[in-house]
Amino acid sequence: MGIYHDKYSTHVTLKEALLILSHALSRHPGEFAIVLIRHEREADGDNPDWAPAFYKILESHSDRVVAWRPDLTVGALRGKILVLSRNSYEGGPVGGYVEGWSHGKELLDQQAASIIGPDGVNERLWVQDYYDPDDVETKWDAVRGLLDATATSLPPRPLVINHTSGYLGNLPNYRKLAREINPQAAEYIRQLSAPVGIIMIDFAGVDASKGVRVAGRELVRAVIENNF
Repeated sequence: MGIYHDKYSTHVTLKEALLILSHALSRHPGEFAIVLIRHEREADGDNPDWAPAFYKILESHSDRVVAWRPDLTVGALRGKILVLSRNSYEGGPVGGYVEGWSHGKELLDQQAASIIGPDGVNERLWVQDYYDPDDVETKWDAVRGLLDATATSLPPRPLVINHTSGYLGNLPNYRKLAREINPQAAEYIRQLSAPVGIIMIDFAGVDASKGVRVAGRELVRAVIENNF
């Protein structure tokens, strides 16, 4: 089972990726991984064999994967992998299902998703994945809007996945959006004294790509500092 983004192959299989994560967690048992996945139907013509193959691979890592539950803590996650699937499959969810994923720019749309664990309990999930914005300003409004809502939400807080990632133009330009959004997000997060959730970042870990300042490492550092 290959890993694709849309119809484009990463040239890594799901089995290989889970083994890489598992070996890394063996070396660093204080860390954990969250894997978010969906069936890229464009890549395989909506092959029905996807579901049983996916379940079989997760079963083979039963000692490493953990089930989603409302009271799941970082302590319980350490050394483990949480797999969240945007598609259902027979025998699942092994980790959790995600329903109501949002690609919208409006906060109300972003607050309508949920996570369902093996026990069937439905929990809130906030998602901003406005990946093809009209312009930089509307993308930044979406990022900042969910940051503000997350920082001011009252316990028990939902899991939040906020994407600075995305592209501009008919010919996708990821660097252009990262250049504009990542530095703003890093600066904004530094000023917050409350949780910001999970931030999904293009060019995470590098501050420059092909001569363009994408501030990926800077943003990662800002998120880490916010956690403490």
